[in-house]
Amino acid sequence: MVNVLIVDDNLHYAMSLMNFINKENTNIRVSHISADGNDAINIINNDNNINVILLDLELPKLNGNIVLEKIKNKNRYYKSIIVISGNFDLIREIKDTNMIFSIISKTIDNNTLINKINELIECREKDIKKQKIIDELLFLGYDFSYKGTRYLVDVIEYIYMNQDKNIDVLERCVYPEIAKGYGTSVHNIKCNINRATNEMYCEADFSKIEKYLKMEKDVKPKLKTIINIIINKIC
Repeated sequence: MVNVLIVDDNLHYAMSLMNFINKENTNIRVSHISADGNDAINIINNDNNINVILLDLELPKLNGNIVLEKIKNKNRYYKSIIVISGNFDLIREIKDTNMIFSIISKTIDNNTLINKINELIECREKDIKKQKIIDELLFLGYDFSYKGTRYLVDVIEYIYMNQDKNIDVLERCVYPEIAKGYGTSVHNIKCNINRATNEMYCEADFSKIEKYLKMEKDVKPKLKTIINIIINKIC
């Protein structure tokens, strides 16, 4: 369940939006409504169950821009805030922050807003999966200064998101899609990934790899084995 905080001093608007969201969706619910900046900051900094914030900028006590500045755990709310405002002066005053997913007008209809929330959720889930992939590769000892390691992250993410693709034919089914995104060749993708994997193996803590990949000592891991195990771990 995705918990939403609505921060808006127009309680009629906030209640109407809450009723619409809670009635029309099974995976999203409004858990809090806040009518001023101080109260909003208290909820945001103390309730770890908030996933999405719908933030008006025109608020009593503290405006929305100050609310953004006073959020303690900014990493937690990465791309988790949708600013809903028609005040262009306050919008222009927003400082650069990676917490804001989108800025939309208050005249937007409720169905479009729901679509935007779902888009935010999908984007966040994708980012979380990608970070898990990165963490697994770092654990194995992959060096992210190599292009091949970054390509491999995209390969694993693509396979995870398209599990109908046949991992046994990486060069035919997966590498072309990754190559297209980078504007390079399939050969370049393959060579760089193989280089990054070879370097990882040469510098690896073998006891860690043996345990992670459940393989015999001094057996070089196959790329497909690494990909399969990482996908199973992040599922």
